[in-house]
Amino acid sequence: MAETYQFVLAIPKGMQSSFNAQHCCGSALEQNVDDVGFFTAIISELSTHHSFVSPEITYAMGWSNVGYMVMYAAHLFRAIATFLQFE
Repeated sequence: MAETYQFVLAIPKGMQSSFNAQHCCGSALEQNVDDVGFFTAIISELSTHHSFVSPEITYAMGWSNVGYMVMYAAHLFRAIATFLQFE
């Protein structure tokens, strides 16, 4: 789909499939990983290869732990969509 509609799609997996969203979950939180820095680096790296990548047209979505991470890093994106799972 990304090729068909000509957009860049990045799907980071995080440390052991988790992100440090400050409120939830997994080894990334336990090890205090700088995932906002990780997301910033992804956007920066993509913008060096694709001149059209910028925060003005960068969007993020996530479910559960990634949803929390997207909210925590919302300042990096034009818009976000989250799907949170509460236990």
